[in-house]
Amino acid sequence: HLALEMGADRRMSGSSSAKSSKEDTAKGKQASGRPSAPKGSDKENRRPANSAIRIRIEDSPISATTRQLESLRVSVPDSPTSELEKYFKSLSGVSSVEDRASASIADYADSVMRSLHNSSECYKPRLQMLVDSQPAADRRETLDWLVQAFGVMHFSDVALFDAALVLDRHSACTLPGPISSHISQRSLLAAVCLSLKLGSREDAQLPLRQVVEHLGRSRIPFLEVLNAEVALLHKLGFCVGTPTANCFLEALSLRIPKYDARFGSLASFLLQLSLVEPHLHYGYPHCVLAAATLAIGLSVTDAPAGAYGILREDLALCGSNVEDSLMSCCLDVHALWVRAAGRQDAEIMGFYDHLSTKFAQPAYHNASYLKPPMPLSLAGLFGPSRK
Repeated sequence: HLALEMGADRRMSGSSSAKSSKEDTAKGKQASGRPSAPKGSDKENRRPANSAIRIRIEDSPISATTRQLESLRVSVPDSPTSELEKYFKSLSGVSSVEDRASASIADYADSVMRSLHNSSECYKPRLQMLVDSQPAADRRETLDWLVQAFGVMHFSDVALFDAALVLDRHSACTLPGPISSHISQRSLLAAVCLSLKLGSREDAQLPLRQVVEHLGRSRIPFLEVLNAEVALLHKLGFCVGTPTANCFLEALSLRIPKYDARFGSLASFLLQLSLVEPHLHYGYPHCVLAAATLAIGLSVTDAPAGAYGILREDLALCGSNVEDSLMSCCLDVHALWVRAAGRQDAEIMGFYDHLSTKFAQPAYHNASYLKPPMPLSLAGLFGPSRK
């Protein structure tokens, strides 16, 4: 391209300039004692005016390296089209503007799933550092407040998971030790403020300052919350908005048939319940945890057989070997549900009661009224030999 551009510049200079350049070159050769070759006897004389420039560029080390790279290039066979990619492509002809916009990522759907999984694993808090950073009772109290406050303010579950993840990542970066309640409240409001900024417009119906002051009962100045937000961002290296378990819940449920409205709400209920148990919520990859809650939702609501296959196909797009821990994760989520619903763990009862109240609403299809099956059947997911 550079050769063509320089050649074009030479042609724009006019034929007179090219002619004078040739005459000067001929005079220079005669002055040096070398006879000029007759016109037409040498191929060089028949080249256009920009040929010398093209020769120097094509023979440059950069071009030689480019030719070497071209010679090493091998053809990579195209991977087979996934069902998720086909699903997004099918949205291109629908009437909904949002669905047609989603169709634009069809060619990248598979790589997006892998990227989400890699980013989630990279940025989620280290479990032992999180457990050591604060008493378990303080973390449960914070989560309990988030569920109640976000429910009253009608904030989305996306914002809830964002705020919880930011707080856990921040805690994992903090040295163990006592922290004053004032600093804890500032950090909590800063995480809420940040999650609302990163969230959808549905969560920004009111001015942010008004929301933060209302949640803090006007006890903490808004400027202090903003300063705490800046400090939080510095501690997290300004890496926020990272994938949460809720991101995978939404992605993995896209292609599952909407056969029962309670299915998705139950999976969301179980995923939010897992927040109270850090060893469960961060002990498994978030894609596996989300798939486990979906699998239990499929089992409880008597899903069609094909729904389990769709779930496993899309989970496999997240990476190799992610399915290996799916069964154990399903069993752990089910065990937590049994323990909470049976009121066998007094420490999580407050959180479970408030979460159950939230999911008992018609908007969540009364999902918390469903009871954990005994035993949990996973035959649809793993075959008749595994129940």
